[in-house]
Amino acid sequence: MNSARSALFSLALSGAACAKAPALPETGPSAPAVALGPPAEAAWPVPEGWQHERFALPPGFAPDFPLSGVEDLRFMPGFRSPGAPGHWAYSFVWWIDAAPGAAPLSAEAIEAALVAYFRGLNAAVGPEGSAGAEAGPRAALQPGEAGAPEHLRGEVHTIDSFSTGLPITLRVEVEQRRCPRQGQNAVVLALSPRPSADPVWPALRAVAGSVPCE
Repeated sequence: MNSARSALFSLALSGAACAKAPALPETGPSAPAVALGPPAEAAWPVPEGWQHERFALPPGFAPDFPLSGVEDLRFMPGFRSPGAPGHWAYSFVWWIDAAPGAAPLSAEAIEAALVAYFRGLNAAVGPEGSAGAEAGPRAALQPGEAGAPEHLRGEVHTIDSFSTGLPITLRVEVEQRRCPRQGQNAVVLALSPRPSADPVWPALRAVAGSVPCE
């Protein structure tokens, strides 16, 4: 957790906990920082003007998230500003506990993880009565480069839980990496509601590509 505790998930979830329900469990954005090698901001560079966050998986806002490990996030400037190029544009990595030589997760497994993740996020921070919330989030991924399971592309249909409460479709690019020296596998995701040719994507891909993995 950064020292100023100004990251987006921390602020939103702490407010939601006060307004809607008892305090969240002691995992996730409101919990103490999780140690995983070097500090997150040193191991994975934070571009100037971006915000960052780190918490344990499963997160406190989504206890049914099916994977265990740690999440690091990088938020593009304007993340919470509808109409801004960086609105809902961010990259994050799930550092997943995995046995040596474990096969990449299937598209279906990552879809299920995304659905659990956004379902919990929407319940924790989304405005009550948000349009489209009753349908729940949906995710659909397909193999990307040369059909390899390590590279997936698709969409997440959810709501803008941080700003408008309206339905939003996030385009998603996923890369899975084996990091044997770190003893974990990295599931690296980049998301934005903008088309894949939009100028935000080179920056998102560059940030995702800078995730350290040995």
